[in-house]
Amino acid sequence: MKTDWKGSGYSLKFYHDERQEFKEQFEKKLNYQQSEIIIAKIIRHCKLDKWSVRIKRTDRIGAGKCFTNGLIKLRYDTSIGIICHEFAHLISYRKYYVMAHDKKMRRMMKSLMNYCKKKNYWEGEIKIRTAPRMITLPTESESRLIKIKKKQEALLRYEKKLKYYTKLYNTKIKKAKRSIAMLERSNRQALDKGSVPSIEPANDAMTTPTPDNLIGTLI
Repeated sequence: MKTDWKGSGYSLKFYHDERQEFKEQFEKKLNYQQSEIIIAKIIRHCKLDKWSVRIKRTDRIGAGKCFTNGLIKLRYDTSIGIICHEFAHLISYRKYYVMAHDKKMRRMMKSLMNYCKKKNYWEGEIKIRTAPRMITLPTESESRLIKIKKKQEALLRYEKKLKYYTKLYNTKIKKAKRSIAMLERSNRQALDKGSVPSIEPANDAMTTPTPDNLIGTLI
């Protein structure tokens, strides 16, 4: 059927024609999770910046709507045909700066429809990614064994760290002792030559002041 590209009923005829030509794609119904996978595939295939495309879900529209700012409104339950239709609008606008049901948009939509069909609509991948996953909870004894294993692994980490830091600080202590011994030897040699005054060893005990000492200091 040849599309009439002119006239007041153009959009309705366009919708009718695309649903006849791409009947398979429009009959491929998708739920929210499945449609998100398809959208990501189309964005990657068309090399679109994912941050420049915004998808808003609402049930207050007939099928879908595309805006020039990159916003695409879709229903929660949609179809591959509708997704390709709206993305064709967006790509056509960014390439030709026209948001219309024209021949350029139709070519882009046909390209996207054929691409999805060629990939068999990613049915295998969607089935795997959306399949329900069974979660098996461990028994009480299994939980205890898991805790014991975690504690054992933590103990090995602590022992390894202790060994590392013990070796590290033993090395630091040895270096400090060697440094002190060298400085003391140098100081003794200087004392023998009489070039520097002697250094009294540090006394940890503090002298407690007495009243006599305080009076002497004040005088």
